[in-house]
Amino acid sequence: MLISSDLAYDVNSVNFRVMFDIWVQMWRHTEIPEEEIKKMRSSFGRDVAILPPQEVEAIIVEGGFEIPVQIYQSLLIHAWVSRRASPSPTDIKADRLESQ
Repeated sequence: MLISSDLAYDVNSVNFRVMFDIWVQMWRHTEIPEEEIKKMRSSFGRDVAILPPQEVEAIIVEGGFEIPVQIYQSLLIHAWVSRRASPSPTDIKADRLESQ
């Protein structure tokens, strides 16, 4: 079983600005200096990856897991649960050939 959480949001969606502004307000409530907040804001999408949730889900599937189920979201943080996908008969045959 895989439980994965990540920053995920479609930065091109009409709602992203609203969500991101709330995210920044949370930083301000923790008394982070405004200069640090400016640095963090500019790092999003450049130094900090933020992909649409569908792309994160696709990465999980490409990694050999079943289609994930979203189990949590808090603003930009999403979490999913998934199980390792059952190997196909072709995968099993290839594994056996490699081990010989």
